[in-house]
Amino acid sequence: MRKCSKCGRTKPINNFSKCLTCTSGYRGACKDCERLRKKIWQVKSEYGITLEEYNKAMATSDCCEICGRLTL
Repeated sequence: MRKCSKCGRTKPINNFSKCLTCTSGYRGACKDCERLRKKIWQVKSEYGITLEEYNKAMATSDCCEICGRLTL
């Protein structure tokens, strides 16, 4: 078991990615938090908006209302 540094929940060790440079051998944030961080970064870099703004724009259809492609 390991505590996530982002969400603070204690989860089984297999919910953490391995890390060669980390002292424990695993990343501090769980895989769920890492996925969310990557999605936030992707939306910010691709569209220049926050995840909340992106989710609001995507709530009306399954295609991106910014560029017309399918959602992430």
